[in-house]
Amino acid sequence: MNDFDIRMMLVEVRMRSNGTMPGTEKKKREKKASYSNKFEEMLYTKPNIEKMYDEFRENGNNNDLNAMIDYINDKELAITRYGATYQNIFDQVDAAITAKVEVTSPKLDFSGFPSNMGEAALEMTFGALGAVKSINCQPNDDGLTLYGTVEFEEIDVAKVCMKQYDGMDMGLGTVIKMDPVQ
Repeated sequence: MNDFDIRMMLVEVRMRSNGTMPGTEKKKREKKASYSNKFEEMLYTKPNIEKMYDEFRENGNNNDLNAMIDYINDKELAITRYGATYQNIFDQVDAAITAKVEVTSPKLDFSGFPSNMGEAALEMTFGALGAVKSINCQPNDDGLTLYGTVEFEEIDVAKVCMKQYDGMDMGLGTVIKMDPVQ
């Protein structure tokens, strides 16, 4: 293998990892049942955080990326570490976290419903809002809650569901999360 072959292999590896290789696409991040830190949870559950993260990575903006990650994981430490220099990034992160995502599909991901409800009770709960096309759920790693996906017949029903259940406190620190599937 000569020097040219090695360089071409390196170019191919970089193109594959960036998702720019012809015939490859960037994979959509699939939600997990549990997360190792706050940043990872936000990356997988907040589309605006994912968008910021991807923009920083694509632009090679590692300092802003690190400030964002540190701020999400530990706000006080990040403010101490980065000071006022990155306040604009911190403001963007706060806005991205609190931004409401528009429901553009009749399909919603959910988590936080008690596991003792089971799929049948969840279908009845969602069915009270409107016709349910499909539902899929499974117990979370903690064994106390369920996560999954529900698809309604109409987008308007999904909007009502999102409004009614997203952020609902189920007690003992459990909050229902509803996220639209794009």
